[in-house]
Amino acid sequence: MPAPPGSGKSTLTALLTYSGWRLLSDELALIRISNLKVDGLARPINLKNQSIDVIRNKFPQINHSKIVHDTHKGTVCLFEPPIESIENVNDPVHITHVIFPKYDPKTEIKFNKLEKDSLFFSLIENSFNYNVLGEVGFDTMLKLVESADGLQFSYSDNDAAIAIFEKLANENYDN
Repeated sequence: MPAPPGSGKSTLTALLTYSGWRLLSDELALIRISNLKVDGLARPINLKNQSIDVIRNKFPQINHSKIVHDTHKGTVCLFEPPIESIENVNDPVHITHVIFPKYDPKTEIKFNKLEKDSLFFSLIENSFNYNVLGEVGFDTMLKLVESADGLQFSYSDNDAAIAIFEKLANENYDN
């Protein structure tokens, strides 16, 4: 789920993770060039500002670090990754969807399918080592775009977001 800072990636990641989804990473995706699978990096989920209370209120049983105020990112807190995600960190997964989330309190929940060219350029924009890999990076990105669906996801209701991801995972979502 790549997206610019402030889009709600970490909050959505925490919502899904603590609702039973496997945490791969809150920060980045390491995609294997050989088979396009993603390796897990089940580290703590870093939440900021209002997201801290959203997750603490919905999942009070989840352990978290001390809340630190007045950092350059505002108020921050780390939430513990599920033990199952840690235990499965060496089990890579196949990418089926690349979802660009955007939390907006004024929007209806919706998925918009991205055309393959838009997906390609959006992934390049969110990649930290595409330019370093050169032709290998280009070829890998092409294969990824051919094999995965790209979706823009806007939401304002956290429970509805979890539910729609369940539908998507079960291939019941029809765009």
